[in-house]
Amino acid sequence: MAPGEKIKILLLSDSHSNNNALVTVLLQNNDADVIIHCGDGQDDLDGFMPLLYGKSVYRVEGNWHTYGATPRRITTVIGGRTFYISHGFDERVKTDLTGLKYRAALEKADIVCYGHTHQQHDETDSGVRYINPGAVFEGRYAVIELTDEDVNVTMW
Repeated sequence: MAPGEKIKILLLSDSHSNNNALVTVLLQNNDADVIIHCGDGQDDLDGFMPLLYGKSVYRVEGNWHTYGATPRRITTVIGGRTFYISHGFDERVKTDLTGLKYRAALEKADIVCYGHTHQQHDETDSGVRYINPGAVFEGRYAVIELTDEDVNVTMW
């Protein structure tokens, strides 16, 4: 990442076919460079392809409306940081984050994005940032701003 460069990531999860909530958030954050959907409604994005034009889009399958066409988890590098993206169902995040932390260590993740609980969460543990944006069908989401020196998260 070049000095002074900023990457804006719109982090979504659990839209559950509430297209009104989804389009509102997409329009409010049309300047996002990257969109991540952490499952349970990941295919809802298909109805808004013009709003996704020119953006990098990552999405994983959740435990609701699973068709097998979308990966269950993704590890990718954005802005020089390794992201692990999962719905969280397989890691049993409704119990605790132990499974998610195990996967994060295996993937050597810097930032972990997950959903499933419908509850917003942002914590750093052992140098890894864990972010759950909450459920977009309830109007909740997160914006991650990456710079060469920092990771800023804003919950909405």
